[in-house]
Amino acid sequence: QREHGTNLSKQKEDLREWERKLQEGEERLAKGQSILNQREERANENDKMFKQKQKDFEDAQKKIDETNMSLKRKEDDISIRLANLTSKEKEYDALRLNLEMKEKELLELEEKLNARER
Repeated sequence: QREHGTNLSKQKEDLREWERKLQEGEERLAKGQSILNQREERANENDKMFKQKQKDFEDAQKKIDETNMSLKRKEDDISIRLANLTSKEKEYDALRLNLEMKEKELLELEEKLNARER
C-alpha cells in the first residue's frame, strides 16, 4: 500500500507538471497569437495608408495632366495671337511705306506746281 501511495503521489506530481507545461504552452500560444494580431493590424494600417497615398498620387497626377493641357491650350492661343499680331505689324509697315511714298509724291508735285506759279 505504501508503494501504491508513492506511485499515486508520483502520478499526481507528474500530472501537476504536465498541467504546468500545458499552461505555459497555452500562455506562449496566446502571446504568439497576440503578436500575430498586432502584426496583422499594422499590416492592415500600412495597406490602408499605401492605398490612400496611391489615391493621392493619382489625384495629383490627374491635376498635373489637366494643368499641362490647360497650359498647352494657352500656349497655342498665345502663338495664334502672336502670329496675328506679326501679320498686322507687316500690314501696318506696308501701309506706312505706301503713305510715305504718296506723301513724297505729293511734296514733289507741290514743288512742281509752286515752280510753275513763279
